[in-house]
Amino acid sequence: MVDLFYFNYSLSLACYLHIFSVEVNMRITIYFVVPLILIISGFGSAPAGALELEEALNLASGSADARLAVLQGESAAAALTASSYPGDTSLSFAPAYKRVSDELSGISRNDAFYVDLSVSLPLGLESSASDRMNQAAIQADLAVAALPWNLEQTRLRAYTLYTAAWLAQEEAGLAFRERDLAEEEFSAARFRFTAGSIAYGDFRNAEEALLEARDEAIYADMRRRVSRLELFSWLGVPDDTLPFEMTRVEAGTLPRAPDMAAHAVLNDPEIQQAMALEALSLSQMEDLLGLSIPLTVKLGVLKDEHDANLSFATDSRKLAVTYSLPVIDLTGDFQSKPWTISASVGLALDAGSGNEKQAELLRLDAEAEKLRLESLIAELSLNVRLSHQAWSRAVDIMEQAERNAQLSAEIFEMAKARAATGSVTPAELARAELDAARAAFTAKARAIDAERARYNAAITARYSLD
Repeated sequence: MVDLFYFNYSLSLACYLHIFSVEVNMRITIYFVVPLILIISGFGSAPAGALELEEALNLASGSADARLAVLQGESAAAALTASSYPGDTSLSFAPAYKRVSDELSGISRNDAFYVDLSVSLPLGLESSASDRMNQAAIQADLAVAALPWNLEQTRLRAYTLYTAAWLAQEEAGLAFRERDLAEEEFSAARFRFTAGSIAYGDFRNAEEALLEARDEAIYADMRRRVSRLELFSWLGVPDDTLPFEMTRVEAGTLPRAPDMAAHAVLNDPEIQQAMALEALSLSQMEDLLGLSIPLTVKLGVLKDEHDANLSFATDSRKLAVTYSLPVIDLTGDFQSKPWTISASVGLALDAGSGNEKQAELLRLDAEAEKLRLESLIAELSLNVRLSHQAWSRAVDIMEQAERNAQLSAEIFEMAKARAATGSVTPAELARAELDAARAAFTAKARAIDAERARYNAAITARYSLD
């Protein structure tokens, strides 16, 4: 049973909280709390019916990637159930004919029909089956532990696709404004060149700027449409054709890189799996090298023509019952025979070195898992530190972009003040306004990059954001 995402949304608090629980095969329930990446401050709401970020993240739980992650967990649980099942009770029915004569081709002294019945009841797993069950249990534990992070990866992808679509939408809008402004600047340059007030080179520069702006507007609109197609195709819902809305993104924080690396080593599912496999190989090796004498116990009862036997083998863990029932004696009545009770115990003695060779193989497996564990720890620690560095770098870029946006806003205010006195033309004022809008957009885009890098670093370190 998997309870996926649900969100509580509050405009006054301006934040999202995501809590989900996972239970696979009624064995383990994990409660994992992760806050939504964005902290919203009210800058207006999206048009009615438009896809919002909250809805996109909700839809991520129904994507093919999320369903596959859930299916993998269910498959691992089913494999564990199948491997822990000792088998069905076996029942067989065999008619038999028995002929007794002094010679092979001589006259028969007795002809009779019998019915042989046998029942085999498994009482446990064989050693090899038990090893397979232990390995399946390790895989099931891995699937359960990895499922929340796989689902978080789907949410991160939904966030990435949504923000990419919004960025492409805003870039297209700025490109259209740039094109319109280039049209006005080219018209002014052509008038001034005709009047002889500017040089030919300046006129050509205005023309090239216009052509470049037109091309960029075309490609920006194409990127906008492609990014929307990728988002809605991955979510599996039709495009509502309405514009996206993104409010201001507040950058969060992370612990120190060494602390996150240590946390990742303790909580990474693959590392836990490698440790469990190493311990399993060592345990199997000790069992092979230890004293183990398989026994087969048999008990038989014979009376007249009725023959019943009971046997149990400790290595196969099966209880077998056989019974031979006389049905028809073609030469007269069945002969009377006294009660006969037999009992035996069989011991399987190890006369070879097969166990030692198998134990050596398990020892090498344990060594390989130990080396794999060391490699996983080193690789994970490096990846956590790299992702932490990527987030730190993204934060620096975001802060620089915010300073640039502030400076552009101040320049625009200065241009407006000078335009009131007539010392700045309307075209120059429009250019300053566009530059300020572009700088503000860049600052918001860098904030999105920083938050995405923070979320990715948290997932890499198996760290819950709160």
